[in-house]
Amino acid sequence: NENPDEKICMTLPKNFPIGSWDKQALTEANINIIQIDENFSLGQSIAFCLASACTAEDDDGVIIYYGDTLLRNPVNLQNMGKNVIYTARSDFNYVWMKINDGFESSDAVFCGVLSIGNPQLLIRSLISTNFDFTKSLFKYNETNQFVQEHRSDWLDFGHLNTFYDSKTIVTTERAFNELIINKYFVKKRSQKKKKLHAEANWFSNVPEEMAYYAAMLISHGEEDNGYCYKLEYLYSPTLTELFVYGNHPQAIWGQIINSCFHFIERSYEIRNPGPSVDFYKSLISKNETRLDEFIAANPRFGNVVKDAEGNHFMLKEILAEIHKAINPESRSSFVHGDFCFSNILYDFKKNDIKVIDPRGIDFDGNLSIYGDIRYDLAKILHSAIGKYDYIVSDRFHIQDDGETLILELPESSIDLTKLIKKQFETSSFSYTEILALTATLFLSMLPLHYDHPNRQQAFVATAINLYKELTK
Repeated sequence: NENPDEKICMTLPKNFPIGSWDKQALTEANINIIQIDENFSLGQSIAFCLASACTAEDDDGVIIYYGDTLLRNPVNLQNMGKNVIYTARSDFNYVWMKINDGFESSDAVFCGVLSIGNPQLLIRSLISTNFDFTKSLFKYNETNQFVQEHRSDWLDFGHLNTFYDSKTIVTTERAFNELIINKYFVKKRSQKKKKLHAEANWFSNVPEEMAYYAAMLISHGEEDNGYCYKLEYLYSPTLTELFVYGNHPQAIWGQIINSCFHFIERSYEIRNPGPSVDFYKSLISKNETRLDEFIAANPRFGNVVKDAEGNHFMLKEILAEIHKAINPESRSSFVHGDFCFSNILYDFKKNDIKVIDPRGIDFDGNLSIYGDIRYDLAKILHSAIGKYDYIVSDRFHIQDDGETLILELPESSIDLTKLIKKQFETSSFSYTEILALTATLFLSMLPLHYDHPNRQQAFVATAINLYKELTK
């Protein structure tokens, strides 16, 4: 908040449950919540909000900002106290409020943001027009004329088509990748040639019976400074988005988890026709090397770590015990290689998943579409049960006094543990074994997150919690 003295209000339906984590974040940001009857019209909601937030003595004005609108650049706060209606152009044929001769001659549409110089007059205009918001603005304009401010940075999330169109613009990039995204394709390039070549090779060699799950590969090849490949753009949300920020019921998540396990079972049926690496030996070697690297950089984690109950743990001892719970025998089959929530998309139209960002490299560093499917299963659990996605989204608190680690995560809208365990009842795999493998993931990834010490602490706490679950 660039203006800490400004009063900020957010409206939410009365029947919308606000989680304690979100409530705390809003309080810290000095944002007041106004809960409104879910049956109110737009005009009634605005009148109620203005009446709740603005006293009759207020003459500073107010800025109204729709919840389904995003302006990529800040609103000009110098407009506070003035009568300004923000407009934009749209290529979509929806029933928006056209801004025509009632304000200024224009074919622009109202884009969901306006500055009101006299909130009390707008309330009276709403009442006199039976809370018809459009009519009330025209009535208000008769005595307090609006000035238009045209915006070219409007992202509209209020309709299904515009939501997905806007979503292509709002993207995130990982440090080593450059992403170009439009409505037709995603182009991914990196100076890490082998990594991207492996991903493209995976898409090029997906078995026919699994091709349905993969985004379509359009092109790939070397560039002067790296490697790149191009995939069709998929509009579906990732499971990370749905899990961390969504609020979907158990029935929906049952379908999602079932689709993930169906992918696993079908992959497991496709055997590797050639020789394979020793998965167990490679896994142990990688885990021990990674943990040694982390402890060398963070010596305190070579000592005792305590949990909230005061129990003592040594990370190296935990890793050794966990390894004993993993079957050394391995069967090589088709794998994704990094089957975590951020790399899985869910298509609600087809009620099935799509996958992106495969690993495409075996534990010996060779390009391969094959591996041990247990690793993919562990990746699912490290998202669904270990809540890895919450941690890398920085949705956690960690207390660390140099010896004791206490991890606090937001309450999820859904607990996936029962759904996951139910899938194991009819699968070819052991839940306990995969949970053990999942715990090793949190220990082996520690040195990779050297630039986020708080996340490393959260990973250690999570590994300890999973170990405690294993030894119950």
